[in-house]
Formats: sequence, C-alpha cells, structure tokens
Amino acid sequence: MIGAGIGITPLRSLLETTPFQPGHATVLLRGHDESELFLGQEIMALCQARGVTLFHLTGPRSSGTHAWLPHNAVENGFGLSSYAPDIADADVYVCGPAPWAASVIRDVRSAGVPAEQLHYERFDW
Repeated sequence: MIGAGIGITPLRSLLETTPFQPGHATVLLRGHDESELFLGQEIMALCQARGVTLFHLTGPRSSGTHAWLPHNAVENGFGLSSYAPDIADADVYVCGPAPWAASVIRDVRSAGVPAEQLHYERFDW
C-alpha cells in the first residue's frame, strides 16, 4: 500500500479490513515532512497491531524515474523494491494526488506488477 497526502485515508481502511497474515503487507507513506503523513499515528498503531511493515518516506521529491520517492532515498540507492522486494507478486494499492500517483504507477509497472494486481485511487482538487 502506497499513499500520499489525503490518499493515506483509504489505506487506513484497507489496514482495518483486508485479510492478510502478519508480515504479508507493507505500507509506504509519502509526505514532504512528518506533518504531511495524515493519520500517521493511527496507521502506525494499525501496522503494529497487524504485523505490517511501515515506511515513512519524507523529504523533497526526487526527479527522474523515481520522482515519487524522496530525493535522499534515491541518492542512497533506494527504489521501490528496496521497500517491497516481492512487489511483483503482490496486490498494490496506490492512493494520492494524480501526478504523484502516475509516477508511482510507472515504477510499480516497471517492477513487474501485472495490471490486475494494481489498484489505485487518485485524489485531485
């Protein structure tokens, strides 16, 4: 599950209702800084209770191929598979602003995720 901005809200619902075993889910929350990780404490508590791996990805955006990731992550060699090594075998949920989500979706598809395993909801103003 990958979310940014108000797109984090549907991830909270997925965490509460989706059946999975501990260790079988990963959540990536993206924001410019910690204050932009809406519902961050609630999602952290849900992840801890359900055995979900959680990453807070904060900082200015990178440019280029991984434009949805923070600049410092890309500079240090991190990409999508760094956070979710088995992503090609997973169902992926992307929720966030349209331009950001488009960048995530390109990265997800490049990682080998089949179209039927990719679910997204964009949030525009």
